[in-house]
Amino acid sequence: MTPLEKIRALCLKKGVTITQLERDCGFSVGSLSQAEFPRADRLSKIADYFGVSMEYVMDKEDGYYTDDETAKTAQAIYDSKELSLLFDAAKDAKPEDLMTAYNVLLALKRKDWRNDA
Repeated sequence: MTPLEKIRALCLKKGVTITQLERDCGFSVGSLSQAEFPRADRLSKIADYFGVSMEYVMDKEDGYYTDDETAKTAQAIYDSKELSLLFDAAKDAKPEDLMTAYNVLLALKRKDWRNDA
C-alpha cells in the first residue's frame, strides 16, 4: 500500500475527506492528490493528525524496504552496536536536520554509487 493509499484509508476510517485533511494540516487543497509521494514533513503532520507513526503511514504491504539487499544492510546497521546510533540519532534531531539527511539520501539514491575501491 502506498503512503497516499494509507492516507486515504486513514481518512475513510476517521470520516474526513482528503480536502479536510489538507485544510486541517495547513496544506493547499489538492496538494496531496497531486503528490506522487508526500514530503517527509507532510507525512509527519499527517501521522500526528491521525495519531499514528510516520512508519505506519509509509509502510507497504510487501515490506518497508523495496529491495532485499537494502533491508539486509539496514538490519546490519541496526544490529551493530556502534552503527545503531544512526537510528537513535534521528529521535532527537531537529526537523531541518532530518530534512537535510533526507535530501542527502535522495541525492545518493539518484546517483549510481558503486563500491569500486
